[in-house]
Amino acid sequence: MKLAIVGDGPVLQSLQAESETLGIRQDCVFALSTNQVAEWLRAMDIFVLPSLSEALSNALMEAMACGCPVVASNVGGNPELVWDGERGLLFESGDADALASALQNLIEDDARRKRLGQAGAKFLRERFSIQASAHRMGEIYEKLIHST
Repeated sequence: MKLAIVGDGPVLQSLQAESETLGIRQDCVFALSTNQVAEWLRAMDIFVLPSLSEALSNALMEAMACGCPVVASNVGGNPELVWDGERGLLFESGDADALASALQNLIEDDARRKRLGQAGAKFLRERFSIQASAHRMGEIYEKLIHST
């Protein structure tokens, strides 16, 4: 098992140092920011978004669209995307034990991991594709035209 952290934000050095302190550096992959996002997401078994606050997360939607099962904190727009147990797993923000439990659950249950990944991808295709967005925009215009 490997932990992949993709990106080079302001906490990269502290995460690298923490991995050394914990003795897990050899099990961590630190990749700088990349334009190969889909490739990384398709290579992951589980995507984790442990946000303390969030709007409608592009990163979460990208992971789901790639069929990667997701575990996300129950903040902001995350519950709109991730129906707990149906399209991923949610945990309370800041609750490390709940996050660990969700991860253990998915690590140990390959079938559930695949099912959640497929459900997330299907949801994104149906609700956030170009076609679905154009259809919703058309409905909005129709409603506006007929309301005047």
